[in-house]
Amino acid sequence: MLASLKSSAKSKQVEVADDMAKQLKELRPRLKKIGHDLKGISMSLSIPPSFTATVVPLDDPPTEEEIKAAMPDDEDKMGKAGKALFAAIRSSKKMREKMLERGLKLASMSVVLSLPPAIDLEFEVNDN
Repeated sequence: MLASLKSSAKSKQVEVADDMAKQLKELRPRLKKIGHDLKGISMSLSIPPSFTATVVPLDDPPTEEEIKAAMPDDEDKMGKAGKALFAAIRSSKKMREKMLERGLKLASMSVVLSLPPAIDLEFEVNDN
């Protein structure tokens, strides 16, 4: 009985991880439209599993208009991961602009895909 429960939990972890990877892969074109790309995903195989998506900027911070244009008409089509990543990009915009004034540019953003999402911003010296 216990072995069956463990096997079922592991199968569910794989299913959830597969779904998250699929959602994130489908988001890449939308992220690129707003000057970002998915660098990778880290997973904690706990119950429930947790995921952290790392996004890197490819360009200057997007405008609100660019963000809205990259989103589908029905935001539910983006899934939880998409909503969390777009919300993180929006909420980090002011911090990113302020740090740029101080000579620091955004190197990466890690978003823990949970409720509420946690956002870690990593800045590097901007020699430009």
